[in-house]
Amino acid sequence: MLKLRTIEAFDGDCILISFSNNNRTHNILIDGGINRTYVKSLRNILNEIKVKGNFIDLLIVTHIHDDHIGGIIEFYRDINFDKNIVKKVWFNSKALLGEIANDLEDCTDEISLSVIDNNKMGIRSGNTLERILKQHDSWQEIVIQFGEELEIEGAKITVINPRLEGIKALKKVMRVEEDESALKSAKEKDYHEKIADLIIRDFNEDKSDTNRTSIAFIFECANKKVLLLGDAWPSDIVSSLENLGYSKENKLRVDYVKISHHASKKNTNNELLDLLDCQNFIISTDGSKHGLPNKEALARIIVGKNPVNLYFNYDIYKSIFTAEEIQTYNFQCFEMKEIEV
Repeated sequence: MLKLRTIEAFDGDCILISFSNNNRTHNILIDGGINRTYVKSLRNILNEIKVKGNFIDLLIVTHIHDDHIGGIIEFYRDINFDKNIVKKVWFNSKALLGEIANDLEDCTDEISLSVIDNNKMGIRSGNTLERILKQHDSWQEIVIQFGEELEIEGAKITVINPRLEGIKALKKVMRVEEDESALKSAKEKDYHEKIADLIIRDFNEDKSDTNRTSIAFIFECANKKVLLLGDAWPSDIVSSLENLGYSKENKLRVDYVKISHHASKKNTNNELLDLLDCQNFIISTDGSKHGLPNKEALARIIVGKNPVNLYFNYDIYKSIFTAEEIQTYNFQCFEMKEIEV
């Protein structure tokens, strides 16, 4: 049994992988959404796991942006919840990344939880989590990067991001990366555009070096594979997959892909799609911020991987596609928070 649960995390990511082995259910939690995610849904889910006598065998914090890290900080600051439920943590803190890119800008401020939803606070919230995790033996303080592998209770994780060049490129850009014009443009929804017009647009890759350091990996269990991309850059994922021997002729076959960066048009390109043999794609966002998901990114998937199933953790697809488009391009959309792979 392998289940994917895309937890309602507002505009963020919070994903639970559950699988059974030796008469026990094991759990891997990827990110925690914004801070409100913990109170809204994550706390109850963790309590369900605890009541059943199970654990979070691995917590993966993909990167330091607040729509991924906020709910995790809330969990660790909840004095009423036993943190021993988490057995192991993967988190590439600024200090760890700085061991590789030793000229990272110093930033030591903590932040209050009242402002953790502000995207400008990512670096300081990352430092906050680093200080908290230092109090727990579950965090091993090792850099998780391309090439790392982990066998966990009969399942396998193969890390494909971040790559060394992405970590080194971070340098002193661990600050607010977008200018005002970029933010304004990013908030515009493209749902009125036609799929045929969107797929011929030039691709412009994400420029957030923080996103570039996202932990992304292939999860394998019981002959099933899932690709979880965090907010990673597609060019880096392509490089890693090619290094692993995948190509247009020898595609990576996966049962599901969690699309990078809430289906931003800057994080999914044709070069990446050409390396994947998959018809099922997961989108995690409520559509409330930054114009995400971008219909342009979804259009590339729909046309390139026909037929396609798109799984949303909110029913936002109803405002993105027309019934005519769904019929013409032969794809389906589902609001599904739990998927049995």
